[in-house]
Amino acid sequence: MRTRAVDLFDVKSDLEALASPLHMTTTAHPWPWLHPGRSAIVHIDGDTAGWLGELHPRLVRHFELPATAVAFELDWVALKAISIPAAQPVPRLPSIRRDIAIIVPENIEVGDILQALRESGPPSVQTIDVFDIYRGDELPNGMKSVAILVLMRDTERTLTDADGERIVGDLLALLTSRFGATLRSQGSR
Repeated sequence: MRTRAVDLFDVKSDLEALASPLHMTTTAHPWPWLHPGRSAIVHIDGDTAGWLGELHPRLVRHFELPATAVAFELDWVALKAISIPAAQPVPRLPSIRRDIAIIVPENIEVGDILQALRESGPPSVQTIDVFDIYRGDELPNGMKSVAILVLMRDTERTLTDADGERIVGDLLALLTSRFGATLRSQGSR
């Protein structure tokens, strides 16, 4: 079994799980002790609740750490609003999952993309989340690839493949018009 080092996105995912069912977002923000470009303010339900980031390479060297460390701080008061979970009935209709990989300019915040999709998605879209961000030589300079999970389920009827394609088409049209996104080809990473 191969192992990999924990990265910023692993810790962010853990914080989202900790804050659930509250909505956690991040906004890029530099701090002197964190890596430039790999640090953010943490917001819970729109309120500033802490920070998250990779330790600055200078400090990693100074403390002779074997790898980059990820650090965070959360305000406990922001988490006190979490309600006790209520049981949900098992859905009787199947869901449809679609993964979308788009290419957008590097300066566009992933949180802005998610917020736009969540605000404009139809009621049958249950989940929209990012599961990968890629930067590499295969992409045009100044661009990044963002892979997005779209999970759909209707409460009254089974969604068809055509329904799923229509919903994804509408979401892609929004991404193109609002962020200048292009669909990433299936053959590239």
